[in-house]
Amino acid sequence: MTPNMISSNSLSVLLLSSAVNAQLFNGPVRPPDAFSYVQPADTVILTQYNSSEPVYPSPQIVGTIGWEVALEKARAFVAQLTPEEKADMVTGQPGPCIGNIVGIPRLNFSGLCLQDGPASLRIANYASSFPSGVTIASSWDKKMLYERGLAMGREFKGKGAHVALAPVAGPLGRSAYCGLNWEGFSPDPYLTGIAMQESVLGLQDAGVQATAKHFILNEQEILRNAFSFPNGSVQYEAISSNVDDRTLHELYMWPFANAIHSHAAAVMCSYQRINGSYACQNSKVLNGYLKTELGFQGYVMSDWFAVHSGVASIEAGLDMDMPGFTLPFLLGNGPYESFLGTNVSNAISNGTVGMDRLDDMITRIMTPYYALHQDEDIPPIAVFGNDAGEITEGPINQDIFEFGTLAVGGGSGAAQFSYLISPLQAIKERALETGAIVEAWLNNTYVSQVTETAITGAGGILLANTPDVCLVFLKGWASEGVDRETLDLDWSANEVVEAVAGACNNTVVITHSSGINDLPWADHPNVTAILVAHYPGQESGNSIVDVLYGDVNPSGHLPYTIAFNGSDYNSPVVTSINTTGSDDWQSYFTERLEIDYRFLTPKILMFAMNLGLAFPDGQITSHAEELETQPGGNPALWEVIYTANVVVYNTGDVRGNVVPQLYVSFPSSTPAGTPLRQLRGFEKVELTSGQRASVDFELMRRDLSYWDINSQQWLIPEGEFTLHVGLSSRDLHGSTVFTAVTVGAPGNSTIVGSGGVNSTTK
Repeated sequence: MTPNMISSNSLSVLLLSSAVNAQLFNGPVRPPDAFSYVQPADTVILTQYNSSEPVYPSPQIVGTIGWEVALEKARAFVAQLTPEEKADMVTGQPGPCIGNIVGIPRLNFSGLCLQDGPASLRIANYASSFPSGVTIASSWDKKMLYERGLAMGREFKGKGAHVALAPVAGPLGRSAYCGLNWEGFSPDPYLTGIAMQESVLGLQDAGVQATAKHFILNEQEILRNAFSFPNGSVQYEAISSNVDDRTLHELYMWPFANAIHSHAAAVMCSYQRINGSYACQNSKVLNGYLKTELGFQGYVMSDWFAVHSGVASIEAGLDMDMPGFTLPFLLGNGPYESFLGTNVSNAISNGTVGMDRLDDMITRIMTPYYALHQDEDIPPIAVFGNDAGEITEGPINQDIFEFGTLAVGGGSGAAQFSYLISPLQAIKERALETGAIVEAWLNNTYVSQVTETAITGAGGILLANTPDVCLVFLKGWASEGVDRETLDLDWSANEVVEAVAGACNNTVVITHSSGINDLPWADHPNVTAILVAHYPGQESGNSIVDVLYGDVNPSGHLPYTIAFNGSDYNSPVVTSINTTGSDDWQSYFTERLEIDYRFLTPKILMFAMNLGLAFPDGQITSHAEELETQPGGNPALWEVIYTANVVVYNTGDVRGNVVPQLYVSFPSSTPAGTPLRQLRGFEKVELTSGQRASVDFELMRRDLSYWDINSQQWLIPEGEFTLHVGLSSRDLHGSTVFTAVTVGAPGNSTIVGSGGVNSTTK
């Protein structure tokens, strides 16, 4: 893509816009045959109560992360509560926010306000709509990730919210079809880990509690909840995400470890089952992985209506039930009743739940409250509404909105715009400055049916003269609660591009979608640029014009891989089964670690996710020193053991940004199934024309380790590592080999790297 796609003396611009289609999942449906799931005859159905390893009791908070003073305040608060107040502290109730813990005036506690979501404070007046997770991940900019979190946190606090239900590391993006991928960042665990880390730090530096969600393996929307009849009887339990130990650690837990290492206040457990057991009552997941192995010191809240038991969930590690109140009927999935509330008091009275467990639940909830000084500077808790003036309610009414730009996806992570700058509005404003003529055709149905030769030229139906540039705006809807049935863009998008590109030799395509799309016209000779804009938020049009006119150098990179065809991906969602057992919805993660670029080969690769290379320096042993567990796990895993360096320079004549990235290939001694290359570092550097810069990468022990299922610890393997530097996983500019641990030796080895590999940006 060139920095300037529209010359300053352009005479005319053709814009075309596509719209989207909303869907509501009301039960199992039969998808296209290409995506249907056939249950293997010899598959073992994992049931709810005996398939996932039990881990009890639930670990208690110790506060060894700089929260010691806050922990003492929390314990003093808990000591003053009555049994009824304790039940209220762990159970949501109706109120002005999306989630509410009621106040206790006699203790000067005003309650807790929990608000969606990862891109905006969803139900407030005059709140900003920020770029979605996949959009900001495309920047590959750590500072921008932090500043986005900080700005969001300031808005949440200013609107009276204590807890932001963000950021998102689940879904990670195992399947391109998952309808919720846009809320998260990238299918690469390292990139998502950095994004989670910076987002948590930004939100909490603003004084708002961050919630890392959805823990864990929430990788599809179809049947993420149990499907029940109106009388409450269950037809199908929710899908079970079935995964092996190593894959869970190296892929799906990795970014959550970053969030917890950054002291995230809360973790939200997900809807679906994990190896048979529901996530919010899975003791191996909550007590074992989260609170023990990762040393999580905050509280576990449920996703909304995701609790399926009382005592079992509490003992398994759940600390807060949301939203906590009873509904007679939930979105076609039967009635919902809170399993906590007064049931907690009864469980304490009859001895099925110990008072020490209940006290720990509340202590975990109140410690971040005091640690972030929310008891000292709390804005009024206001009554929020949805009357925000000139707003676009696309997330609510996408099925009837054929015309209008798409700047956010649907579901709990959506936003209602106080204002929205459309691409057409921004382009018209720029055209007034440059003297350009803008002609707009927004009816995709009409344009797609017009023959290429009839669009322009003598006798042209749409345009009498060929434009200098034809801008084609396309979009694709994605929403929580329903997975994508196709990777195509909506509203005859492919036909529109083919028609326009056939008549216009400078066709620039701009897409607004949740992420991965099939782009069958990408190699069309008249398609000169593709701008993947994702869901950019309220400044959508202005941001696009800045790129199109060359005001800024487009320096974003894809945080995922686009293949030639949807069938090239190896992780489709499960959309139907051919059995009738209530537990039979099972999704087996048989691809293990090999998702996205880790699986796709150059033969079927279209656009690569950007990765990189560096050189090591340091001394290591295979296993980490056993230190006392801190948030994020063993502190030794977070120690920097190598420092790498690369020199980059700008050979172009325009100021711009380059993202050199570290990419690691593990030794052959690593267990089978290890991906060929894995992202382990990146930095975004701004360079003027001709400028050089030296970039350092810090490699932690965890970056060079794999999860050993036998010893149940992270190990650095024996043998040769290969390191590369480049601008993408398929655009490598050099490599080096080093041995970190000598084969057969229990001791140490030292490898010192020197020099660097030059990389360029244009």
